[in-house]
Amino acid sequence: MDGAYQRMLESLRDNFGKRLPAGLSPAADSRLQRTLGHYVREVIRVQGSLNEQEVLRETFDSMAGWFRRNTGAIRGSPPVPAATPLPPPPPSFQAAVSPEPALSFAVPLEEQDPIALFERIKATRAAAAGAPIPTVSTPIPQLPAELQPLETRPVGPVTGLPPGFAGIAQPKDFVQRQEDIVKYRETEYNLILNSKDRDWLAATTENRYRFTVQLDSVARPQGTGAQATITNRFRNIVRLEFIKAVIPVEGLEVAVPRDCAAAAVSAPEQAPITALSLPFIQVMLEEHQANNYSTNPTADKSFAICQYDATWRSDATTGGSDYINSRGYTLFFPKFMKAQRVYAPAPLASLNKLSFELLNPENLTLSPAPDALRMARVIWGSDPDVSGSCYDTSGSADVAEYLFIETTTWFSLWTFGRNDRVAFKDLTFTSATPSIQKAGEALNQWLERDEGHIVVGIGYYDASSGAFVDGWNDCGYANTVILRNRFVDPTTGVCARYLWTGAAGTETTLADEMAAYNAGATAGYQRGGILNLSRQVQLFLRVITRDVDPGSSTRPDNV
Repeated sequence: MDGAYQRMLESLRDNFGKRLPAGLSPAADSRLQRTLGHYVREVIRVQGSLNEQEVLRETFDSMAGWFRRNTGAIRGSPPVPAATPLPPPPPSFQAAVSPEPALSFAVPLEEQDPIALFERIKATRAAAAGAPIPTVSTPIPQLPAELQPLETRPVGPVTGLPPGFAGIAQPKDFVQRQEDIVKYRETEYNLILNSKDRDWLAATTENRYRFTVQLDSVARPQGTGAQATITNRFRNIVRLEFIKAVIPVEGLEVAVPRDCAAAAVSAPEQAPITALSLPFIQVMLEEHQANNYSTNPTADKSFAICQYDATWRSDATTGGSDYINSRGYTLFFPKFMKAQRVYAPAPLASLNKLSFELLNPENLTLSPAPDALRMARVIWGSDPDVSGSCYDTSGSADVAEYLFIETTTWFSLWTFGRNDRVAFKDLTFTSATPSIQKAGEALNQWLERDEGHIVVGIGYYDASSGAFVDGWNDCGYANTVILRNRFVDPTTGVCARYLWTGAAGTETTLADEMAAYNAGATAGYQRGGILNLSRQVQLFLRVITRDVDPGSSTRPDNV
């Protein structure tokens, strides 16, 4: 502070020393120091900081006015001549004003012309307004050039303050133009993820409870297949929130109790162990962590702790081997908790990949069982390998109403159930006969249709008895999904099988070749697969981004 004070004092002394012929007198210098100290304190009190330009300007104006009032304080300046006495003012003659006539309320005998009366009043007012006002000219003593009024001095731009003044600064020289302020606004996006949209055939390590979403397709490694991809790329994320999870009410594990009261036979329990039996589920997000702290180290890394909220399902139920094990869906969400990640003060640049996994309280995946299986072959209901099933058809293939989809691996009884909707992908077929080849490709295209197919049952081939058995084995597993074959347009009123080859004789040839397509050296169905669409998980998130507010840069005349 002392250094700034001395610097400003020397600058003012130098400036006044150049303007005054004899320099500053001791009285003027003392007055300058007091004035400078006063404005230093006032500027700091008002503005909160020392503004040297403001202090210099106010001090200079105050001292210039003091010099004009006290010309004797200028040392060595010529004395100001005494003002000559003013001559007496010339005598003024005041025009005689006639007294106002007394008011008369009598009605004149002759009516006056209103136009003439108006012109007379107008002339009287003009004469009164044009009369000169007598003024007294008082000679004003000439001040030294150094103490001329500030308005008469040439004003130049302020180039170097301090030291020295190139001219008296104008207010415009102290105006600091406000920088353009860019305003932002928060934009909310709803992010809906479905586990069926992943590359379920190639990603063998993933299932409905553990999958990855690629938000930026450019960031996907070269040579990898398409994952569940979000076309919109989020930028400048300030907050990522988890809203809810919709999961299927299905059996997560297979329990095989023994009926001790009967014949002591072990059989799978048909009462499923679902997510409704859990106190909560943990939603893990590998790339991001939320604000959870727990005695469980895994829960510390979880993005959301969700609890049950609602359930909905179909009312249709059956029993036995056709037991409908799909019990609808349930909603889990972070009840009374904030499941979010806030990125402050700097937002997150972008979201590239999201890897989700749903865990139970024991930190295990809700179900490790795969929901997508490789196909082995397609068997028609007329094939001897499915004899013994209630869905087989004795006779030729042209009357076979059902198709048996055999998988390469066995699946639990909870993986597929009646009325579930399944989808197929990457089916292939090869035949030496062109007509059979064309019919087989048409069948594959029908199986791969977008709307999928409805499951009517499951079963397995019992090697010990050499027959096909509907349902599941004693361990609760099966390896065949049963679908209904294609029929003609039911709106025509005809309930008959659609012939893929167009003739009953060649239909049997097509059925035999498709059943043997995976046998021997012609292993072609390893590229095809089946997925249960009714057992998928849906996740809902909210992404809040920071975007530039276009309204902040819009001119009022353009609104």
